[in-house]
Amino acid sequence: MQFVIKNPDPIKKELWPEESVYKLTGGFTFDRSVLKDGVDMLEKGALFAADYANKTAKLVKTAKLHANATNAATDYQVGKNHQFKVGEYFAATKGGAAYAITAVDTSNAAYDVITLGTTLGVALTAADDVVFFESSAEGADVAAEKNVANTVLIHDQKLEEHNAINLAARIFEIIESKLPYAVHALNKTSLGDRFLFV
Repeated sequence: MQFVIKNPDPIKKELWPEESVYKLTGGFTFDRSVLKDGVDMLEKGALFAADYANKTAKLVKTAKLHANATNAATDYQVGKNHQFKVGEYFAATKGGAAYAITAVDTSNAAYDVITLGTTLGVALTAADDVVFFESSAEGADVAAEKNVANTVLIHDQKLEEHNAINLAARIFEIIESKLPYAVHALNKTSLGDRFLFV
């Protein structure tokens, strides 16, 4: 089978000063099956957990709360640009609740609704810039990052067949408000001082 990597037509996305980027050597293999159906492009600025020894990378999934949710809610409105799928564990706080997604409603043009089988049990306020993350475990007090961010995608990447992506070892002055996906405080901690957000 032919190895194919293609980039889309150039798109000017000023997410950071390009001169601050230090690119990791070689491409990293990415499993596109974790993406939502119909997605064939990864956006510049997406967060990844890279395995440097094996040259593989896993997408770090996040979603930003769009509207307030009560402590009994099982439906959570989130921004459209996320990659969550049914069956994945959805959480807001490390060490807090994480439960499986049972449905993702994309019918509204302004937001998606992620439905869980069990409430997260906490009231959440959109004005607080709440960001959800994918958990590695399910339960009332076991939420933990499934994939821990340690790098960032440096350009838009169209994916066909086998997939390889280019990642950064360092980027300074990342404009957080322009990133395609929400960034959780946990992500900033794991990325460390090699990635500076402004």
